[in-house]
Amino acid sequence: MPRRAIFQETAPTLGNGAQTQLLADSKGALKTTSGSAVVLDFTPTLDTSIYADNDVLFISTILTGVSDQLGGTVELVSAVCFDGDDQGTEVEVFFTTNSTTPGTINDALSAADTVFDDIVGRVHFATFNDLINSQNSVATGQAQIMQCGAASKDLYVFGVVRSGTPTYTASGMKFKFGFKRY
Repeated sequence: MPRRAIFQETAPTLGNGAQTQLLADSKGALKTTSGSAVVLDFTPTLDTSIYADNDVLFISTILTGVSDQLGGTVELVSAVCFDGDDQGTEVEVFFTTNSTTPGTINDALSAADTVFDDIVGRVHFATFNDLINSQNSVATGQAQIMQCGAASKDLYVFGVVRSGTPTYTASGMKFKFGFKRY
C-alpha cells in the first residue's frame, strides 16, 4: 500500500503590514514571496537663470534600481518635492522608460511625439508648504502602475516648470519617490 504524505499548513506571520503572496513554480510546488518597496532620493541639476512657464526644469535623468527585476512592474506610492530655494512654484515630473530628452534645460518644453509616447507616469507638485526658508510639496493619491523597459530595472524622470518665474541654485530641489515592487 503506498504511503500518503500529510501536509500541515500554518498561516504565515507577518509584521509591519507586510504582504505575502503564494505562487506555484513550474512543477506546482508552492513558494512564498514578499512584496518589497524602495524609496529613491533624487537631486536634479538645475539651471541658475530665471525660468518661465512650461520651461524644462531638468532633463531626463536615470532613477537606478526602481525595480528588482528586468522589465519589472512598480507602483508609485509616494512623491515628495523639497524646494530649498523657497520658490514654491508648480512643478510637474514625468517618468519614462528611456533617456529621451524633452528639450533643453530652461527652454520651452519641445520634444517629438515619440518622446512623449514613452511617458509611463507623472506627478504634479502644485501645493507647497512654507517652511520659512524653504518649501515642500507632498503629492497624494499617486497609485500609478509603471513598467521598466524590457532589459532594465530603471526609470527616467524629467521635470517641467508649470507656473511662475522661479530662480534656483544648481541643486536647490530634491525629490523622494516611493515605489512598491511587484
